[in-house]
Amino acid sequence: MQISFRLILAAALGAASMGSAAAADLHVKAPVAKAPAAVYDWTGFYVGGHLGWAWTDKNWRTPAGADLTSYTADGFIGGVQGGYNWQTGAWVVGVEAQASWGDVVTGRNWTDPEPVPVVPIKRTGTTVANLGTVALRLGHAVDRSLFYVKGGGAWVYETYRLFDATTPGTPLLASATGTRWGWMTGIGYEYAFLGNWSAKIELDYLDFGRERITVAGPTTVRAFDVTQDVVLVKAGINYRFGGPAVTAKY
Repeated sequence: MQISFRLILAAALGAASMGSAAAADLHVKAPVAKAPAAVYDWTGFYVGGHLGWAWTDKNWRTPAGADLTSYTADGFIGGVQGGYNWQTGAWVVGVEAQASWGDVVTGRNWTDPEPVPVVPIKRTGTTVANLGTVALRLGHAVDRSLFYVKGGGAWVYETYRLFDATTPGTPLLASATGTRWGWMTGIGYEYAFLGNWSAKIELDYLDFGRERITVAGPTTVRAFDVTQDVVLVKAGINYRFGGPAVTAKY
């Protein structure tokens, strides 16, 4: 009887020990909840400004198709931009408008095959005063980094001038001003560095094709077919309006 009691007591103590160990093991292996990861949200309206450099290529031809001169002008630009982004997953789609101002001036002398009046050497020059684009953007976001492409319409406002390069002082013979319309494409990278603030760098190509330009003055009226394109390199900063820029990702 005493042996049986001892066996029962030992078995009970062993079972209790095993139960305690199992409970302790279950407590240690219980999963620990993790805090959700923070991911930047690009959705919202934004405005900003930019600085950069512009290169514009021009080719002047007669209406009959004879080449007269070609040249490249370049200069500093600055401006503003604004738009809206909508993010779904890693993709960011939006629309953006930008306007830039500058003073991109250049020109070149050439021999006139049809001097009117009799001025054998002339000079054509242009000044790009301002330009802009309205484009759709498609981007891929990696948290605070956004890589994007864009495409849409473009405009440029400039002055065309025709000079007498034979006479000292190069007097102005005729001029014209106007807005040209074309298309654009571009690529860029934007990084959100503080709250709703982000910085970007962008490369754009604007094509305005060939257009008939008529310059007029007191004694001269001439028509030219001018082909033009523009390359822009810009660095800018944006501020996005709206709620918290960082959202939780579970």
